[in-house]
Amino acid sequence: MPERAHPEDPLWRKACGILPTPARSNLDWRYRHCRPFVRDRIVLDVPCGTGMGFPFLSQARQLFGADLSQEALQVAKTRFGKYVSELKLCPMQKLEFGDRSLDVVVCLEGIEHLTKEDGVVFLGEVTRVLRPGGHLLLSWPAMVDGRHSQHEFHLYEWPENEMTEILDVAFELVERRVRRRFGLEVWFLAARLKQINDAPRVMRDRMAGQRIRRLSGFTERVAEWVRQQWQGGKASYTKGGPPTLMATCFAVLSEECIGTLSAWPQQRRQSVISFLKSQQSVADGLFATASVRREDCDQTSHCDPEYIRLQLTYFSLTALHALQEVPSHPLAFARRFLNPSFALGWVDGGPWDNPWNQSNRVMFLLRFLIHLATKEGEDAAWLVYDRLLDYLLERQNQETGLWHGASHASVREGVFAAYHFFPFFFWRGRAVPHPERIIDSVLSIQHADGLFGEQQGGGACEDLDAIDTLVKFSLVTEHRATEVRNALIRALDRLLLLQNPDGGFPDQPLQASDLQRSLRRRVADGLGVTKVLNRPFLLPRTHYSGWQTMGAAKGESTMWAAWFRPLAIRLILARNPDLSESPIPGCFHSLPGLGWHNPMPSGTSA
Repeated sequence: MPERAHPEDPLWRKACGILPTPARSNLDWRYRHCRPFVRDRIVLDVPCGTGMGFPFLSQARQLFGADLSQEALQVAKTRFGKYVSELKLCPMQKLEFGDRSLDVVVCLEGIEHLTKEDGVVFLGEVTRVLRPGGHLLLSWPAMVDGRHSQHEFHLYEWPENEMTEILDVAFELVERRVRRRFGLEVWFLAARLKQINDAPRVMRDRMAGQRIRRLSGFTERVAEWVRQQWQGGKASYTKGGPPTLMATCFAVLSEECIGTLSAWPQQRRQSVISFLKSQQSVADGLFATASVRREDCDQTSHCDPEYIRLQLTYFSLTALHALQEVPSHPLAFARRFLNPSFALGWVDGGPWDNPWNQSNRVMFLLRFLIHLATKEGEDAAWLVYDRLLDYLLERQNQETGLWHGASHASVREGVFAAYHFFPFFFWRGRAVPHPERIIDSVLSIQHADGLFGEQQGGGACEDLDAIDTLVKFSLVTEHRATEVRNALIRALDRLLLLQNPDGGFPDQPLQASDLQRSLRRRVADGLGVTKVLNRPFLLPRTHYSGWQTMGAAKGESTMWAAWFRPLAIRLILARNPDLSESPIPGCFHSLPGLGWHNPMPSGTSA
């Protein structure tokens, strides 16, 4: 019974029958505020769980309980049956009660276990079953500053302003309380039902309006943040950081995605092109080789200097292509890959114990081969390109549709690896087997908060990997189409909440648990004086690709996220244009790899 309070669980019991645990104290706090509203009323507690709140509602004329768990209802009947008239097994979205049959609906810590859409359906059901003037008593953990609690069963933690806007359709707020603990906020609202026609439809319209408002102007806010990071023809990774080649490439590709690149004046365009070209080695064609030091690389994750140099070259090529330019010098280092035996040996001998990392190396190589074929006249590159795709298909896992490598990596890591391969198949018109299993794999890794990273909270790269794969394969198979759409909508709502006040996006969003690492922050939260802190304290730091020169505090806006977060949003809207009033400005990249998308991909084979 996930997260349901149980009378036998020490987490919910009082020490010596007197002192409540923190969890029990929170439960008592919520139900205690319900007492004035339930006296001599017909009351429904949903989801009632094991019925531990029933004693607080005992003054009701009639008390009903409803829950989706038969096991929880059995405990409620056994332990607290004397308080309740009837227990019903039903979902919150379909309450088995007649129209205008109840005086009070109590829903404490339940609505966050529904998606946003289902939460609105539930609120619509409440307007149906309540009598005019009846009360909804609602509590939930609110999302604060885009931070999710990371609770594995919380599908949508409503920001307080969003919830009150939806409730305002049919309810008049009569009481509101909030309990703040260590960066978390739990809200309790008491609302009286007003007379209104067609409240469920109006609520759904308001929900759609909330999403449209967040979408409106989000690219302009990102564009302003990116603009502030430019220093002449170079850009920095974070606000106030030193300009780097990698960050400059990300800035170019971000502006391509959000539609500002096409409006650049010629002088600015030439300044950036000159900087990018100046970073290429005449001898081997690699970019910025001198800036990569072994001591700055995280060797444990296979992000060695060679990996960083290949990555810098990949992104430099991609940024120059977005600017409609080519490198000044040939990619001499890549010519060795025109030998199929060498190329296949290099790929086969790579670090497949980490398929996520190795998939990036293969992506770099495929992009270099495209450049050799299209810009340097090496037609032999197409043979190697196709041989590499054959090699990948021979090693695709038939059960998941992914690549797990020698270490038999998890499905999650397999999704992150496979994303780097799929565009090259679609772009070449090659079939990808097992599309249904690929969709099953991606859906299986979505967290309760709607994102896909290794942990709750997601990551700019990991979330895009999963979203792009769902979008592409949903275009070639109707397998679980409704679930795919719902998964993308959940991801979109969460992504929009991640945009920082400065207009940028974080690679990894700050979570409530991160704030608890700082004693000073804990004290400030406890006293309610968080705003006196002029910066987050002792926040964990992340480093792009394990490279120490590309670091950021968790939750801080980064140039990588300024490209990948809008790109993920663009993909979702491209697949579901009805979610936005008008297309967002910008475009996808025109060559396969990161940022590429074709809304009409070639068919796949089953």
